[in-house]
Amino acid sequence: MFLSQKHKLLLGVVALLLLAFIGIKRSQSRPAYIAIDIRFQSITTNSAGVRLAQFDVQNNSSFPIERAWFSEIQIQTPTGWRTLTNIHQSHPVPGPAVLPGESEVTDVPVPTTASPWRVSFVYFEHERQFGALLRSLKNSLRQFGLPVENGTRAYAFSSDAVTP
Repeated sequence: MFLSQKHKLLLGVVALLLLAFIGIKRSQSRPAYIAIDIRFQSITTNSAGVRLAQFDVQNNSSFPIERAWFSEIQIQTPTGWRTLTNIHQSHPVPGPAVLPGESEVTDVPVPTTASPWRVSFVYFEHERQFGALLRSLKNSLRQFGLPVENGTRAYAFSSDAVTP
């Protein structure tokens, strides 16, 4: 049994609508926030002689999360926190997942400042291959003017102040 072009097109449209419906429902059912606990662990020196601060990031969410490829080192000033430098860390997209109840340790260069400082990390829900497909589909639907939510929520979390 062979399908005509008309039937193939209809089947394709139905499949896209089904994927869009699943993606919209999935994005609506997710929690509205990510629960993360960031703790300063220690200062080490790597083999190149660079001083690194280690932070433990605990995922207290009910779903896997991943860290964005950028973060900030912020210093405390009399008027509040100011970004001292941006840190760009390369990793594959989607990045490595931190499962619920688990943690990851990440290193950042120690700033040369006499002021207290902290690190601000950005985390979002870990995107699996199906999630990447849904995001692509949602982008396509938005190009046709349909009001489809992106669904990717990113949150910045700052560590406690580290005193030099």
